Amino acid sequence: MAVLDRAKVSNRDATRIVNAAAKSMNIDINSLTSSRTSIQRTRQKVREQTATRLKDQFVGTGAYVVHWDGKILPNITNKESVDRLPIIVSGLCKEKLLGVPKLASGTGIQQATAVHNMLEEWGLASTIQAMCFDTTSSNTGSANGTCVILEGLLQRDLLYLPCRHHIYEIILRAVFESYFGATSAPNVLIFDRFKKAWLKINTSEFSTIEQDREMLTALENDSEEVQSFCLTQLQQTHSREDYRELLELVVIFLAGCPQRGIHFRAPGPVHHARWMAKAIYCLKIFLFKEQFLLTAHELKGINGMCLFITRLYVKAWFVAPLSLAAPYNDLNFIKSLYSYENEAVALTARNKLASHLWYLGEEQAALAFFDPAIPLEKKKQMVQSLKTQEGKAELCKRFQVPPRLLHELAKKDMADFITVNSARFFARFGISTEFLDADPCTWDSREDYEYGRKVVTSLRVVNDTAERGVALMEQLSSHLTKNEEQFQYVLQVVEDYRQRFPSVSKSTLAQSY
Repeated sequence: MAVLDRAKVSNRDATRIVNAAAKSMNIDINSLTSSRTSIQRTRQKVREQTATRLKDQFVGTGAYVVHWDGKILPNITNKESVDRLPIIVSGLCKEKLLGVPKLASGTGIQQATAVHNMLEEWGLASTIQAMCFDTTSSNTGSANGTCVILEGLLQRDLLYLPCRHHIYEIILRAVFESYFGATSAPNVLIFDRFKKAWLKINTSEFSTIEQDREMLTALENDSEEVQSFCLTQLQQTHSREDYRELLELVVIFLAGCPQRGIHFRAPGPVHHARWMAKAIYCLKIFLFKEQFLLTAHELKGINGMCLFITRLYVKAWFVAPLSLAAPYNDLNFIKSLYSYENEAVALTARNKLASHLWYLGEEQAALAFFDPAIPLEKKKQMVQSLKTQEGKAELCKRFQVPPRLLHELAKKDMADFITVNSARFFARFGISTEFLDADPCTWDSREDYEYGRKVVTSLRVVNDTAERGVALMEQLSSHLTKNEEQFQYVLQVVEDYRQRFPSVSKSTLAQSY
């Protein structure tokens, strides 16, 4: 029954499959109760039993992060659209979809109430210590945002872990608009043109930076390092194919060759919501600029985007999920923007980043104690700051600086963001602070430090897990049932099946369910 739901098989087709399977095994189908209605009843019963079992077996111990991502999706009962809110929790070696409730609207109060109700239903309200969310105003509003309302419902403060991917999406869009201008059109016009021209493009004839002296000179000091980074990333597993495509395009752009060889996918969606399309399209347009008519202004914009993507963006994007590296990476990204040669582009990116420096906040900055990239001497300074540097009387949830003062941050080290308030992080997640009294060179050999690093590494600082809930909802919407309760059961069954059997290889499917 789980397989039938996973494969989105209707009751009518399931009847054919079950009876054909029985007949092939020489079973008299007249002796079976295998009509469409009986299969429907059995599927409904199994779904409910599975969902109940999964809820009973999920033990809410330790500290969890709650994720949500509101989307307008088709209703399962008709063609109208409704607000849906995938709600997921993550923790040490655990990730669980709690549900995808339907909302009356996508307001902060509606979302916060739905998240709170779901946490109460699963008995997890007392275990949530942090929230991961997109930085939209409906989530982050100081009065009516989902975050502040949810804290009120739970009657305690939570650690804010805004989605770092969403933050860097905002930066990329700002840089793109600095070259091509903002528009209210649903699609990006230059991408739309390129998509239509794709059928006439010979994909065996492409240009890399080796055919562009100006671009080659601009990237001569970074090309080898960036290409090595991308090739290393390509050896890892990525949840989305467009992540791999971006990495491969950067390698090809830098005159390298990915492990899977050189090939090009047909251009996909071109609307603004597909943020990665901006990076992918710009790289493809550069590679085939000899076959695609561009104005001088467009060519300048494409070249500028490719430089920004290659020099700064691709590494920042792919290291964004590393929770323990988040504060230090953001600080270094600020510094890199001050050394970027295109001051107009750098200024645009800095101004946008100035409103999203969450991970340099007093509590979030404590993540950096577990970052192996920070030199030991700087960690000693961080320990000293934790013990002596006074913090704000009221802990600020969102670290922000006026853009005109951002240059001052570029002169700072991580120790400047650590205060006595940073100790709240360790208390929140039950991490012993005894290691702080030892020399940082011994931390890696200490059990308390290793446990703390394990906790910190498990914290999700990107909201990809909620996006997967949205994708699951879109894949299953209206295919199997038009009953809301049954639909929630289907989500539980399919998520469980996908976790148990992530691929269709023989070795995977041979496992006992």
